[in-house]
Amino acid sequence: METIKKKLWENFFELGKEQLKSCKYDLAISSFNKSIKLKTKNKYDLYFFRGIAKYSNGINYSKVDTNYRSKFLKSAKRDFTNCIRINKNFYAFLNRGETNFQLRNIEEALKDFNRALKISFLVKEQINASDVASLYMKRCYIIMLKKNYIKALNDFEKIIKLKPYPCDLYNALHNRIFINIKFGKYEKILTDLKKLMSLENIRINCNPYSFINTKELIMHLGWANIKLGNYKEAEIYLNRIEKFYEGYNMRKSFLLILRGCARCNLHNYQQGINDFAEAKKLDEKLIFEDIGYGYCKFKLINELPKEMQYFLGENLLTFLKEI
Repeated sequence: METIKKKLWENFFELGKEQLKSCKYDLAISSFNKSIKLKTKNKYDLYFFRGIAKYSNGINYSKVDTNYRSKFLKSAKRDFTNCIRINKNFYAFLNRGETNFQLRNIEEALKDFNRALKISFLVKEQINASDVASLYMKRCYIIMLKKNYIKALNDFEKIIKLKPYPCDLYNALHNRIFINIKFGKYEKILTDLKKLMSLENIRINCNPYSFINTKELIMHLGWANIKLGNYKEAEIYLNRIEKFYEGYNMRKSFLLILRGCARCNLHNYQQGINDFAEAKKLDEKLIFEDIGYGYCKFKLINELPKEMQYFLGENLLTFLKEI
């Protein structure tokens, strides 16, 4: 009888894993349920895989029915908690932490991620380094929500050193850029932007909501080079993408302001005037085009009084610090 039961729960377990691989989450959950009823001891793997199926089901239908999402995520959390009761290991805490995060239980998620990290230090050789990097990435989202940017930067450094999965590397660089923008670390921003360029082919799969697509990436490269005083490089980058912004007036006006600033600093004042004037046509509400236009025109014809030169120069400088 025991031999028959063993054969049955193993069959349902293997069937559930195949259904899970095929994204047939409801069927997988049903198979795991049957397996759990039949097996009497050491149900860790059964709870773990059923938790994965329930989590995936909740996430998959999250946009259709929020109640459905919550129901399956809470049930997945119970399965991962059962796993922890049986075996307090890295992956049980990692998955419960992710489930808590999706349930907006931020503090509980952070505790789970921290517990998983402590375990990873103790049994380092037993855990894939890329999975540890993924854990750091998940923890970083919470740390950034708490606005603890220094700690987040430290975690991003660890992620990149751990040979992360491509998506974790992309998201680590992506988020590190915006933290470094807050701290004005433009050399580091420029380095990370160039690294992101090499990962552009995986962007949609990693971060479909990221506004840094290829065009925006090059726009930011132009901006970072201006901040560093590399005006010629900035102009080259911005020239590459000008044609892609036809019809997108607000973004193109920003591009033209940046390029106008670069050209002004390269003493190409007439070209700067043209960029600021075109930007003004695209968006009449903005004022910095007028400042840039006036500044370039002053430099070109050198006929404004010193007071106006100071006003235009100082305002353009202030603008460059803010963009």
